[in-house]
Amino acid sequence: MTGGFQAQVLAGGRFWYIDEQFTAQRHLLSDISMQEHRNWLDPMVGGTMSYALSRRWSAQAIGMLGGFHVTATLAADVFAGIRYDFTSWCSSTLGYRYVYEQYDRNDFTYRLQAYAAMLGIGFHL
Repeated sequence: MTGGFQAQVLAGGRFWYIDEQFTAQRHLLSDISMQEHRNWLDPMVGGTMSYALSRRWSAQAIGMLGGFHVTATLAADVFAGIRYDFTSWCSSTLGYRYVYEQYDRNDFTYRLQAYAAMLGIGFHL
């Protein structure tokens, strides 16, 4: 089937746990060691869309936005890709993902900007 369009609205949260450890060695004096960890839960909203290009091929997009100054200042997660269904229970997806997180609270600043091509295999019940 071609031309089959599907969309979903998403809402939930993304949990972060950050653990930092710093150790420095000084000659003839004691070592310096510091460790700190933080965790937070970002509220997230977004959606997914897929479009059937043929019986086995489909285009997919997922977008999430969050933080909203509740926890992080801004959180974003975007994915776009092409999916191939080998069977009704097994598929493979090739795509590109971008993740952004900006958290700044209580003298702790964390900024992440990551992006990469991704290849995945899915098993569906």
